[in-house]
Amino acid sequence: MREAYASASSDKILIDTLSFWFEGMEPSPGASELYLFNGDNPTVVDDNGVPLLNARIEASSLRDAGRIVTFIGIPFSITLPAISVDTVVSAQLTVDSVNREGHDLLEAAAKGGKPIEVTFRTYILRSELDGPSNDPPLRFRFAGASADNNSVTGRLEFLAIGNVPFPRDIYRPERFPTLSYA
Repeated sequence: MREAYASASSDKILIDTLSFWFEGMEPSPGASELYLFNGDNPTVVDDNGVPLLNARIEASSLRDAGRIVTFIGIPFSITLPAISVDTVVSAQLTVDSVNREGHDLLEAAAKGGKPIEVTFRTYILRSELDGPSNDPPLRFRFAGASADNNSVTGRLEFLAIGNVPFPRDIYRPERFPTLSYA
């Protein structure tokens, strides 16, 4: 992320966004994920004063591919991890001013034992309908979440390459019939 900000020209304003999803999730009607942005530079403000951002999802997305979705303006911050030799590196995500929908989302994911997927996208101001500037976007798993009345905090875990089997093929008799004779 630091490289993206350092290489951006001064006339390009970046808008950070997050989307949350887990299996079995039921977000607001017309969307398959919970979409949030940092609240800066909204395209619309609703009747309650909530900033909204209408932006296009990348065509390679697993859900809502190519659609224009509405991000809700809620402040959040990401603290990048320190350089270390840990096998699983994680950043810290804090989402402030979480409403009841956000708390319900976390509670449903925790009770269902489902991992929460978080996608980080960056849009360029006045080019939101062209899609994110970081395509493909960064994808994380949200873990270790805790909530209070004002915010939700948790870890954004990167892919742990050490946990991916090599080779990736899983040898099962359905795919490799001669294994049943061994």
